[in-house]
Amino acid sequence: VEATNIASTSYVQADVDFLQGMIVHHQQAILMSELATQRTNNQTILDLADRIDISQEDEIDFMGNWLESRGENKNLSLHDMPVYKHMKMAGMASNEELKELKDSKGTSFDKLFLKLMINHHDGALEMVKTLKEFPGNSFDSALDEFISELINDQGVEIERMNGILVNLSEDPRSSLKPGLHDAGESIQNL
Repeated sequence: VEATNIASTSYVQADVDFLQGMIVHHQQAILMSELATQRTNNQTILDLADRIDISQEDEIDFMGNWLESRGENKNLSLHDMPVYKHMKMAGMASNEELKELKDSKGTSFDKLFLKLMINHHDGALEMVKTLKEFPGNSFDSALDEFISELINDQGVEIERMNGILVNLSEDPRSSLKPGLHDAGESIQNL
């Protein structure tokens, strides 16, 4: 029966569960990214948050359209989702972590944002790994291509974020704009 089901459709329930879960997963990444503008003036973090926001929105559009075109776009809450029970939504930040992120500013925001987002991206890769264990998954070529790009993009972002995290400094002067003439001008830019 399983083989017949796979042959007659180009996707399996695991694909649907994965995408429904990943939409919720991505929504949290967007929520975290949107916190950056009010909490840091680190341009690297702001650019990163902006990129994450845009890419996750695009991916949500793809996933929503894919589900909708197959009549699978049920608006479930997080706890109704089969994927939630199976995968425990790997990498999702807890309510406590989100509150801590909302309450932080400057370098402490930057560090926590990176830590939570690296964990979040790792979680997405974990969810893909779980999906790949199901027979007949991502047989659909558009979905397979999407998942390959997701793996690649998240991997690149994780490396980039690890690099930023390593270079973050606690020194308050690290956020100074360079002064043209003297240290006095730098101090005014603080």
